[in-house]
Amino acid sequence: MYTERDFVKDLEYLRDFWILPLRSSNAATPSPIPESRKEKTVRTIFSNIIDTPSIHGVSSKFAEALTERQKKHPVVRSVGDIFLEYVPQFEPFIVYGSNQLAGKFEFENERSLNPFFSKFVDETERRKESRKLELNGYLTKPTTRLARYPLLLENVLKYTEAGNPDKDDIPVAMKMIRDLLTRVNAESGKAENRFNLKRLHEQLRFRPNERVDLKLTDEKRELVFKGTLKKSPTDPSDIQAYLFDHAMLLVRVKMIGKKEEVKVYRRPIPLELLSIREMDEVIPKLGVVKRPSSSLIPGSKTGANDGARKEGFPITFRHIGKGGYELTLYANTAGSRNKWMEHIGEQQSILRRRGDFYNRSIMSSGFFSAANRVNCVAPFDGGRKLIYGTDSGIFVSDRRAKDQAAKPVRVLDATSVTQIDVLEEYQLLLESKRTRTLKEAEEDPESLQLFPDRYMLGSSSGMLRQVLGALHHN
Repeated sequence: MYTERDFVKDLEYLRDFWILPLRSSNAATPSPIPESRKEKTVRTIFSNIIDTPSIHGVSSKFAEALTERQKKHPVVRSVGDIFLEYVPQFEPFIVYGSNQLAGKFEFENERSLNPFFSKFVDETERRKESRKLELNGYLTKPTTRLARYPLLLENVLKYTEAGNPDKDDIPVAMKMIRDLLTRVNAESGKAENRFNLKRLHEQLRFRPNERVDLKLTDEKRELVFKGTLKKSPTDPSDIQAYLFDHAMLLVRVKMIGKKEEVKVYRRPIPLELLSIREMDEVIPKLGVVKRPSSSLIPGSKTGANDGARKEGFPITFRHIGKGGYELTLYANTAGSRNKWMEHIGEQQSILRRRGDFYNRSIMSSGFFSAANRVNCVAPFDGGRKLIYGTDSGIFVSDRRAKDQAAKPVRVLDATSVTQIDVLEEYQLLLESKRTRTLKEAEEDPESLQLFPDRYMLGSSSGMLRQVLGALHHN
């Protein structure tokens, strides 16, 4: 019981020697914090020590109830009923726990920027009332105090005789407190996540015209995993990697004077468009379902970094889609790489289950190969057919063929087809970036040989009717 009174005295020490002086509007003893940010700073650092919902308010009443019980009975027979009455009122501890990280940062920030506040801190911590304990030692007491209650009650229960009401009350009170601690930890974790994401959002610096809104301040945004990677196994500099619940972010951290600057290293990758080349090598060893690799990026070569694989632990990030890129970074250990693979694979699985953004369907098996890769695909005929742009031509197939042995059919010879679409309303086949009208094709048919991968073809020529006919009849 005396420990509860000591805890209340510690809260009153914070009130009398820190909170009230820092909020002072007295010209004779002014606050060291400028008026414009005084209230916000004090409230952030000390949270709800005395402000509503006040920890001091509930703790002082709790201590008073215990003291009254001791005054009535020098040898206290039971305390379980008092705990059962007051534990439901311990909600302020949850509020305090969720604000603690932000309070610590605000304190350090104000101390580094404000010499008057720094002087006040030094002088107050040297006072005899501080008992040689720094402010941070007092600010952690509310959370550590709550964690001590189950230990104290467990010890009381051990020496409680049969028939005493505490035999029933104390176990119930202990469960209530442990449930409360679970909530404190959960809310503290959420608050830490929000705080760190807010800080990162404020610090991020993008290259010109490459800014992306990662929505880091969204309420449900989550940092899943983070760590350092390197550009090469021997490179001393670090690339800081962040895996969010929706995207992958790679940054470089630099100190500009006393300020930390976070520069985006490469464009963030949405997890829906992220493929890891080494996933198939690493994940099977961990007993996780394989994630299919992708060859959707034009010009990407699987053997580009084979030499680098001989040393270090590479992770090759592929940004699939328009403007995509491929980047190989290195983990320090095999265990570190495994963790990245696990977390990325698991988060992508969560997204697939949540949004069903990607369902795997095999359209063709064993027909296309490395010698004739598929670079792009487009649906047409109401989605019943597919047209493929490949390294050696344009092919067509049914989306769901009745004959399982049916193979795609080549309808046009072309090289390195990278973009394709069909405008059925206008009977037009669009391929690559340059377009050609029917008139140009008829006046200069040899140009079709010079630029066999660049067509915009209409339906009034026999050749084009044949192509579009092939599209609809294959």
